[in-house]
Amino acid sequence: MYNTAVTRNERGRITGIMAKRLDQDKLADVIADALVSEGKPSVDRAKIEPMDAVVVWSQASLAIAVINDEGVGGFEEEDLVRVWFTYGEMGLYIMDVLVPVNDILEAREMSEEVDLADFIRTFGARLDSNHELWARWALGE
Repeated sequence: MYNTAVTRNERGRITGIMAKRLDQDKLADVIADALVSEGKPSVDRAKIEPMDAVVVWSQASLAIAVINDEGVGGFEEEDLVRVWFTYGEMGLYIMDVLVPVNDILEAREMSEEVDLADFIRTFGARLDSNHELWARWALGE
């Protein structure tokens, strides 16, 4: 699934870390279920806006991480993974919730695989640093 030798693109980002895009509707349902499980039964599903996100696997631990297009995310711990989303009118609140890994895996779009170097937006050093951290994590470094 990964390149054995690290290659970099024109921005200096490590390439070859392939990720599966998450289906936004399925992810919103998964987030709503997780919020209810956390004791927040008054969640309005219509106000949950998942951030564009992908699933990445670590070569070292075989754990997953869910990463959004700014390179912000959470990695698997004890069969749960932290997922970031916006909530409210026009996405006023940025929130996170712990979601079961199996639910995340069911929300993958099986047809779309993207290179993490291309998925995380390019806008300055912060996003490039975020990409580098996740790429190194995926490579098991």
